[in-house]
Amino acid sequence: MAEGEAPDILKWLRDWLWRRWGWRGAFAFALSGVTLFVWTNTDKIASWPGISWLVEHMSRDGVPRADPKRFTILVAKFDNDVKDEQRKVLLHGLLEFKGVEVLPLDRTIAADGPISEEAERAGHERAREFLKESGGSVVLWGTVLRVDGKAVPRVWWTPDEDGPRDGRYVTDSALRLPELFWTDLSSILDLLISRHDAESAANEGHFVADRLVTTVARVRTLLNATKGRSGWTPEQIARTRLVLAGSLTTLSEQTGQTKPLNEAVVAYRAALEEYTRERAPLDWAMTQNYLGIALCSLGEREGGTARLEEAVAAHRAALEEWTRARAPLEWAMTQNGL
Repeated sequence: MAEGEAPDILKWLRDWLWRRWGWRGAFAFALSGVTLFVWTNTDKIASWPGISWLVEHMSRDGVPRADPKRFTILVAKFDNDVKDEQRKVLLHGLLEFKGVEVLPLDRTIAADGPISEEAERAGHERAREFLKESGGSVVLWGTVLRVDGKAVPRVWWTPDEDGPRDGRYVTDSALRLPELFWTDLSSILDLLISRHDAESAANEGHFVADRLVTTVARVRTLLNATKGRSGWTPEQIARTRLVLAGSLTTLSEQTGQTKPLNEAVVAYRAALEEYTRERAPLDWAMTQNYLGIALCSLGEREGGTARLEEAVAAHRAALEEWTRARAPLEWAMTQNGL
């Protein structure tokens, strides 16, 4: 092909399209040329100022939706995370914990460089926007630091309300998350559970059974997965069982169902395995009293006196620590129940 022949062919093709289809043909010809140029120069175009941001923005996945019956952790992308490696370690470690739902969030929240208080506050606000959109419980976000040549993620935990915290987590040679990470996770979940309990107390006397179904499902799933896991103290487990039992008791009262009340009795007795009289005498007495109340409610619904006799035993056990001198108000409340 002689030099200059290709442009002549293109000119002929353009003129022919114009004669055949008018402006529609010319437009199709121009569009084909632009498409060919973009196809053969994709990498170069993607690096142009403004275009790179547009490409990244358009390639993002949407904000995932959380399962309302589980505590959900969103894991955002980290700044300075080469090939997304540190986030993958976090995601892999969390996925082994079946008590929560783990969802990758295709967004970067933290800014490059040192994080000032103002930038940190803005990061938490942005994270809560994603929580509101997704219905999740907490967002993990942050940046990757280089310490002695090792990548160390600095992670911020943002729950749906107050109580954010941060930590630096160094994995071992097998890329396992350290004990500190699981301790921080248990503290965050403990905070969320306590908030559920406080909201239930604030709404006492109101119909909240529909919301309690969600709370019960989340806490039950979490408890089933925390057995034997690191980071969970006996006190946290016992407190979580009390929240579950209290929610089940209220659910039974508001729906008239007996099954939740039976499950509440099981949960109270399981809490007593952690809140032992020797380890936490006052908490043990409190749990005995709650157990007595639940057993009394069951006794009112069932025939016979077996449940009422168990309730009497639980209240009397509580009075062994909730004495009149030591806890007069609690003593009076238990005597009333007895």
